[in-house]
Amino acid sequence: MKLELKDSEKLPPWARNEKERELAMNAAKSDFPIPFGLSLLLSAFVAIAAVGAVFVWVDKDPIFGVLYPDNFLWAPILGFLAFTGLPSAGFLFYKGVTGFNEASDLQDKLDGYN
Repeated sequence: MKLELKDSEKLPPWARNEKERELAMNAAKSDFPIPFGLSLLLSAFVAIAAVGAVFVWVDKDPIFGVLYPDNFLWAPILGFLAFTGLPSAGFLFYKGVTGFNEASDLQDKLDGYN
């Protein structure tokens, strides 16, 4: 019984390195410059900030102890954080997961899996 080797195991090391470089260059042509790990981390921070803005709005607390509810900027700032925060967090989460999937596919190609 003879074991079949994958194409990547048949290639010499310098050819595998060229293949890896070529795949990495194709993967580097992403339109979103933030790495996927940072994108996921930022999505968590933005989501927490947006939910926190809703709680501050409901409880009528000052923003960071500086801007009190009787200030005319209090409601617009909290509204901006609350209404733009959750869609932004969703976008960052989507881009982070998409970037992770692309990196995973690249690693699968480098390992010889299709």
